[in-house]
Amino acid sequence: MSLWLDETTTFWVIRGGWHETIDRALHYEAQSPFYYLIARIARSLGGNNLLTLRAPSILAAGLATFFLFRLGFRLFGRESAWLAALLFAVAAPFVIEASDARPYTLGVMFLVAATWALVRWVDDGRMMNAVMYVLLASLTVYAHYLPLQPCCAVCSGVGWPPGSCCGPRSPRGGCRLKPDSWWGFGSSFHHSLSTSSPS
Repeated sequence: MSLWLDETTTFWVIRGGWHETIDRALHYEAQSPFYYLIARIARSLGGNNLLTLRAPSILAAGLATFFLFRLGFRLFGRESAWLAALLFAVAAPFVIEASDARPYTLGVMFLVAATWALVRWVDDGRMMNAVMYVLLASLTVYAHYLPLQPCCAVCSGVGWPPGSCCGPRSPRGGCRLKPDSWWGFGSSFHHSLSTSSPS
């Protein structure tokens, strides 16, 4: 296998048994073992090869793009959603992380999914969306601590009561976002991606 330096650490963490994986993640990586357990499951299913090791990140990248499309569709309409998803999928930092056996892409996926759930919750006030948001936001932090900053920025940029996140509905099916609601999220999200490039 040809691995990045950080990926070698991931391989070492998951190389032993389940108990060793948890212990190494907590004591040597000083991170939640959540991602490493997922990587350990992938290794158990697919063996010791590069594709298997990177499979969780590749799958998370696909799901992140899907949730970004859903978020963009809800806020701005179909055309903007497609454009956002395309630009997101080909952005250099994201492409690098999507092919890296590290927890960053998993954290990004949960962050985008949590943001989508939060917008739904603020718009309609349904408890199911609230529960979904709390669960996804919690998994964001368990995946990696880097997305914590944009996660907090999302919360501070969303209005209340329900229905206040978006302005009037646009003719194309989305809703007109309040002008300054997501600036903090965008800048923090970009910073999170930029600072997580592999060594």
